[in-house]
Amino acid sequence: LRPGVIQRAVLFRAMMPLEPEQPPRLENTKVLMTAGTFDDLIPKALTERLAEALRTAGAEVTLAWQNVDHRLTQEDLNLAQKWIAGQSGASKDA
Repeated sequence: LRPGVIQRAVLFRAMMPLEPEQPPRLENTKVLMTAGTFDDLIPKALTERLAEALRTAGAEVTLAWQNVDHRLTQEDLNLAQKWIAGQSGASKDA
């Protein structure tokens, strides 16, 4: 809702929290989302809706699905670490 405040974000098991009246402008925002295909708390459709909303707003989104449930795994942390390292000074995604 406040473009420019966050330029990079790692979202674990995220979903669409709300539908803004006007999509924000997120052209310079990069986001890594990790999600579990067997998550019983967050439906796949809500995760995909958030990724699409961020992309529509102009953000560069990497959505990484894993065959796990809602719990975070070491793989989530490894993906985040690699993505963050690739973002520092570089223009590529994980």
